Amino acid sequence: MTLAEVVTTDEMATTIAHAVPDVIDCDRAVVAIAGTSGRCARVVALHGFSSADEAAFIGSDIPFATFNDEVHYVTLDSTSSLGRAFLTSSGVVAAIVVPVAIDRATAAWLIVAVDERPERLVPSPDLEQRLRGVAAQASTALTNARLIEQIRHQALHDSLTGLPNRTLVLDRIENMLSRARRNRTSAAALYIDLDGFKDINDAHGHHAGDELLRRTADAIRGRLRRDDVLGRLGGDEFAVLLPHCDAARAILVGNDLAALIAEQRFVFDGTERGVTASIGVAPVSTADAALTAADRAMYDAKAVGGNRVRRAH
Repeated sequence: MTLAEVVTTDEMATTIAHAVPDVIDCDRAVVAIAGTSGRCARVVALHGFSSADEAAFIGSDIPFATFNDEVHYVTLDSTSSLGRAFLTSSGVVAAIVVPVAIDRATAAWLIVAVDERPERLVPSPDLEQRLRGVAAQASTALTNARLIEQIRHQALHDSLTGLPNRTLVLDRIENMLSRARRNRTSAAALYIDLDGFKDINDAHGHHAGDELLRRTADAIRGRLRRDDVLGRLGGDEFAVLLPHCDAARAILVGNDLAALIAEQRFVFDGTERGVTASIGVAPVSTADAALTAADRAMYDAKAVGGNRVRRAH
């Protein structure tokens, strides 16, 4: 993988971990990303470890609160939690923990370690300079990866609700369809349009419409299964993708969501308002065909008064 191909923070961390031994005379390298609490970091990349160790350490948390954002030298006789929990369980005889700062805050840590000859990691001005240089390069690389992730998220998600947008929904349908074919299972798509949304927007302003959309999205998301996908297609239109779901169950899900939406109550300018939904249901055959069929079924539901579910013919 080249740096131009790296598109996530975890992928960049892997590239960094593999590059560290070329700069520091070490046998292993670890990259851990700081968590939101600031007390632990999640191990996201390893180099020089066995498959068993990788399986054990990737995704695990390491406590870093005691290191005070300084280069920290660790040996087998260290009393730190890192020495006890990490080094002794992996066959390492000495290690150095190096903070990586982004915007003046520690965002990650590098661990460089050796399995033999611990004198290779004895403190010296030259080693300190190389460690600081690696940390600076890692800071730039992780900053760029975060920027790419942010740009990608903005390009594929709705800014109001944070949900996948139409582009990402179509991609998710293709992935869902591939899994359904491989596993010989069914999948379905729901197309949801809010009845009366324009009236609320016109009467109470766009801020009221935005609040309604956010709260409706939250309500639907809370009712779906973990593997289901909710997206906003634009305006007051949402899509729900249901893997491992046949048409009969999809109708039940549609009716449940229609009832859920109808139960919601909103107070705008002292007036209580509610909305209903017209929902179309279609099996997933291709991405475009699924949404088109569900869209037509939704308009059939809206044509007879809304607040109902219709299956594509």
